[in-house]
Amino acid sequence: MPAAQASTADAGGKLTWTVPTGWQEGQLAQFLVAKYVIAGDGGAQAAVNVSSLAGDGGGFLANVNRWRGQLGLPPFTEADLLPYENQIDVIGSPYGIVDL
Repeated sequence: MPAAQASTADAGGKLTWTVPTGWQEGQLAQFLVAKYVIAGDGGAQAAVNVSSLAGDGGGFLANVNRWRGQLGLPPFTEADLLPYENQIDVIGSPYGIVDL
């Protein structure tokens, strides 16, 4: 998708990103720094949430299970999580991406 706009950031080293064309800003909720709603075919929608928590927010597995619960999915054990997790490097720090 082509870029539509860049997020706002200050000189304090906060992350910035480019919002793809067609993504609409959504209503923020607790812990969210940004929210985007993506419209699909036939009225389908997806949401992208960007959150920031102090510390580890309960840990990676706890957060994944909170998100799974929000989607009506059962919790994962650590072993359940492994096939769904991908690690990426962002500015020298590891981040996990999970396919839910």
